[in-house]
Amino acid sequence: MQPAAQSEVANSKDAADKLEAAQTERESRRDRLVSATLQRLNQPAGDACEFRDHARFALDNLSRLATRPEHIPQLRQMILNLAVRGKLVPQDPKDEPASDLLKRIREEKEQLVTEGKGRTPAFALAISNEQQPFRLPAKWAWVRFGEVITGADAGWSPKSEGFPRTDSNWGVLKVSAVSWHKFLPEENKQLLPGVVPPEAALVHAGDFLISRANTSELVAKCVVVDEAPKKLILSDKIVRLQIATNCDKHFLCIVNNHAEYARSHYAEEASGTSLSMKNVSREVIYTLPIPLPPFAEQHRIVAKVDELMSLCDRLESQLTTTQTESRRLLEAVLHEALEPTP
Repeated sequence: MQPAAQSEVANSKDAADKLEAAQTERESRRDRLVSATLQRLNQPAGDACEFRDHARFALDNLSRLATRPEHIPQLRQMILNLAVRGKLVPQDPKDEPASDLLKRIREEKEQLVTEGKGRTPAFALAISNEQQPFRLPAKWAWVRFGEVITGADAGWSPKSEGFPRTDSNWGVLKVSAVSWHKFLPEENKQLLPGVVPPEAALVHAGDFLISRANTSELVAKCVVVDEAPKKLILSDKIVRLQIATNCDKHFLCIVNNHAEYARSHYAEEASGTSLSMKNVSREVIYTLPIPLPPFAEQHRIVAKVDELMSLCDRLESQLTTTQTESRRLLEAVLHEALEPTP
């Protein structure tokens, strides 16, 4: 290579290195800004007005805060933290307070017991001020999960094949079907020929399913079955909970699956020495503290979470595509600079 060409390559490489260093520094500063913004919201200040301003800034600037795919999980967790704290949507003074809602839930449970269609789970009712993970809006109330549960069904685990069910065969759900915040009916194992499962174990639309055994990270994750699957049954590691009529199942999933204190509750109370398989009893599930909003606000929160999660999905897709295209362009430029045509 001629000296002039060598000098040109060296200058091009030096310029590319400086460009990459400058870009890295910009990304580092933005990462610090994103982390500081989200940390402020995950540990809200005592001043409600100040916190509300921080939350509004973050929600109004999602697309500016998220410039790389790695930011999206942090944004999702921020949204979910705001949701369970009552900071995601405004409170409506016309909403029925949660205290009145609880009275109707208790009446419903008593009626079901009288009719022989349910039984009241045993759990500790009182939640002291010290046990409350955070302060709630005026019309909300802290309750135990068991207070909004009207009954529970255990699954059944007969011998099965090592592959998913095919055609019109029966399948039994694996815990992975309820572990990822969305019901995955394809996560099942086919029952052996001739095995007829009990009617009580069948999965139906609207079921609220929660795992009682899984890894330490995923144990007690739950889902709502939106569409009825065909010929699928619960395994004995999955429990179906009957939820009171005036509770939004999807809101309860948000709390159970994403509230940091909820995941800590299950991690601390789970039994088993192996990290790959932890177990929680129904009592552990029933005693989880739940922040209960008015019924109408539950619906508003779920709708807003769905809206913002869809936005996060779009941002993630765009950022992933942009990052891939930028990497290809940078590689092409460096290739051209470092290997010039003779």
